[in-house]
Amino acid sequence: MTTTLPRASDGQTLTMLQHSRASDRQTLVTTAGSREASWSPRTSDGQTLVTTPVTRETTWLPRTSDRQTLSTLQHSRASDRQTLVMTAAAWVLFVWFATDWDRRRLGFFTGDKGLRIARVVYALGLLPFGLAHFLYPGPTAALVPGWLPWHMAWAYITGATFIAASVAILIGVFARWATALSALQMGLFGLLVWVPLVARGSLSAFQWGEVVITVALTAAGWVVCDSYRLDHR
Repeated sequence: MTTTLPRASDGQTLTMLQHSRASDRQTLVTTAGSREASWSPRTSDGQTLVTTPVTRETTWLPRTSDRQTLSTLQHSRASDRQTLVMTAAAWVLFVWFATDWDRRRLGFFTGDKGLRIARVVYALGLLPFGLAHFLYPGPTAALVPGWLPWHMAWAYITGATFIAASVAILIGVFARWATALSALQMGLFGLLVWVPLVARGSLSAFQWGEVVITVALTAAGWVVCDSYRLDHR
């Protein structure tokens, strides 16, 4: 019997190929007590596929970087809607305190059209506030004070209220009442959620920032609400 031995260069190539395949090979994890196995192949996007033979269910586990990206995206969206609400209030204040020079040079922004656009901007800022309650009901319900019942129901109710207020402002039906209700709701959030934590002195630096944002949003809501008072004179 004749055996052909590969050359050194061929052996090195074969070894490299084996290591390359091993890195992509599925890892079989066997538990001696239960004799159950889980296959954990790698995927192109770094996710891990976990399959349990007993239930035959498949779960995709995102990478840590993916979870961090999702958290960053949520904070970015929250910042966007907060910016819209505060911008609307600032625009209303600019209309109120515009000088004669401002009215001559920037008449579009300081006139009635500018005021209506500011209200639309405020309404567009309220809409994602309401949608967030439906997209993330769990974290929203966790903010409801413990002494209130039906935490999940309150999360959906307040979300629907924000959406209804946004629509009312956009179509001009009970717009002033809708703006007042949205401002009152943001103020109650600060009163029921943040004030007890401030009283206990258990706020983190991030939560103090949220307190300031809540106060600013409430004030912005009242400014936009007060802009309708001029329409009824």
